[in-house]
Amino acid sequence: MNSKTLTSWLLMVGPILMFALFALIWPAIIGEGETAASDVAELMDNPQLSLIMVALGSLIFVGTISGLALLAWSKAPESGAVGALGSLSSVVFVGVAAVGIAAMGSSFGIIEEGADNAAGAEIISQVAGWGLFSGLFWFWSIGNILLGATLVVEKKLNNIVSWLFLLVGVLMALTQIVDADLGDIVEIVIWISMTVVTIAVGYFTLKSDS
Repeated sequence: MNSKTLTSWLLMVGPILMFALFALIWPAIIGEGETAASDVAELMDNPQLSLIMVALGSLIFVGTISGLALLAWSKAPESGAVGALGSLSSVVFVGVAAVGIAAMGSSFGIIEEGADNAAGAEIISQVAGWGLFSGLFWFWSIGNILLGATLVVEKKLNNIVSWLFLLVGVLMALTQIVDADLGDIVEIVIWISMTVVTIAVGYFTLKSDS
């Protein structure tokens, strides 16, 4: 397995597993966690199951972002705007992966602390979980915009897929900076769109010659 194959499969499999786990399985068996207190309570309802879910979720998330980082890094050696945008987006995705590790990893601390100190666990959830994830999605969208621009300028991948990837990145960014309640339906549609277009990027990367 070479780097291109690994990158492609991370981009094809990762988003599917991420959507299945975080949009469907996690809410069904752990809960929505709409506040720090409810987040702690839900995780502590079945600590062993929560530990397994957190472990799986962290691996799936980091794997998906790693696929994006690897794709971006593969463009870095190119000359001109493609290399510059690819290098910049790879740095952003590495940062997103690092924040994701910290945010998801904090859930281990919540479960460990929650058994004896619920208040302390809530502080961890509020600061590390909710706080870090808010910034994570902003920079994830910036990374997608930069990588989408890279693919558009490079013109080696499917042109429609490249533009759609860029557009979804812009939509993700708008959800972070527009002070409006977009509703769950709009957010799910954007999430599904991001999932589908990332899978498409992975597929066309696998089929590409370079």
